[in-house]
Amino acid sequence: MRSISSTGAKVYKPMLGDRIVEGGFNKVFDTVGHSETLQKALVATSGLGVVSLIGIGRHVAFDPTPLWLKLQTIKGCYGYGYNDTPTGKRHTFELALDMVKRGDVHLEDMLTHTFAIENYREMIDVSMNRGAHRAIKTAVRFS
Repeated sequence: MRSISSTGAKVYKPMLGDRIVEGGFNKVFDTVGHSETLQKALVATSGLGVVSLIGIGRHVAFDPTPLWLKLQTIKGCYGYGYNDTPTGKRHTFELALDMVKRGDVHLEDMLTHTFAIENYREMIDVSMNRGAHRAIKTAVRFS
């Protein structure tokens, strides 16, 4: 058993199957829209939590066990819209930038690889083989 300190969740590895998380985040945003990222989002989301699927994937397949076991909700989101807030309608990107400014989101943890523009082929390889390179987000570094 392992714990996730930021949420107080406990991670269990059964003899068969994938990890099981007790607890987790109340809200998770899958901005990739891939089978693997949606599955990880469901595992990391708490009971009665909400997974917002923002990324647009062509074909997404997943094991629904965490969904029904934890009574979770999956919401489809169009990331370029406006949201109702206590102060009125605000653009989604404006809300995201405010979250970064407040420190609610730590972008430096997400950017795992940067490349000079001349190394674009290496960046594509790392991006296409994220698991092997332990890559979350790759970016071009302009000098």
